[in-house]
Amino acid sequence: MWECGSVIIGMPVQASTNIPEPSADVEVFLMNGKSVTVRVGTYDRTDQVLEKVCSEINLTPEFTYFFGLFFEKEEEDCWTGDTDQGPG
Repeated sequence: MWECGSVIIGMPVQASTNIPEPSADVEVFLMNGKSVTVRVGTYDRTDQVLEKVCSEINLTPEFTYFFGLFFEKEEEDCWTGDTDQGPG
């Protein structure tokens, strides 16, 4: 919603209601075969998730944006009914 002289386009509901933001654990698989789990807010942007992952693996903050996150969705194989469990 635009207001005169304002750049507010619509604030998330939790910002004005004191309702705690829902969170989730996200498991991130690294190129070396290991994984880390970080707790993120469901309203976190991808750059915030990336920063949390890099912090968890003790990566120096200035190198954070040399990396990226790739998302993978688990899907059921329509022929066998098996699910793809991702790397490993």
